[in-house]
Amino acid sequence: TWQEAFGRDRLLIIRAEDYWSNPKEELKKVFTHLGLSQPSDDNWKQILDRPISNIVGSESDGPCGTCGDYSLTNKMTAVSSLEGGLGQHPRVPGKDRTRIQTTMLPEARQLLDEFFAPYNQRLADIMQDNRFLWADREMA
Repeated sequence: TWQEAFGRDRLLIIRAEDYWSNPKEELKKVFTHLGLSQPSDDNWKQILDRPISNIVGSESDGPCGTCGDYSLTNKMTAVSSLEGGLGQHPRVPGKDRTRIQTTMLPEARQLLDEFFAPYNQRLADIMQDNRFLWADREMA
């Protein structure tokens, strides 16, 4: 494992949803882990005002084309255009992609929960952190 190769104290693994919900707190952990001083208030503002990248859905043109709107991740389904009567559904800026909010079928959620449960348990055991069981995830 990575922990065996590098040592547990040399690895920092953060959950994306923790970063998205509180980027400053998660970045503080990164700075501390790397032995760096915490940014000044002005630098924090610059850091936190930057667009998020590498997540499909934002206005930025990163390596993945349209990257960065974390508020939609795991909650949206992509559609190709506004045609077809989307009505009041939110428009996501960026290229020609639009997303509409959808709800996962309960059967699909149960199937995924059951499939990933042993893997999540193993990860939580390895990390010694039950947050990796994702019991706190938003049910959408």
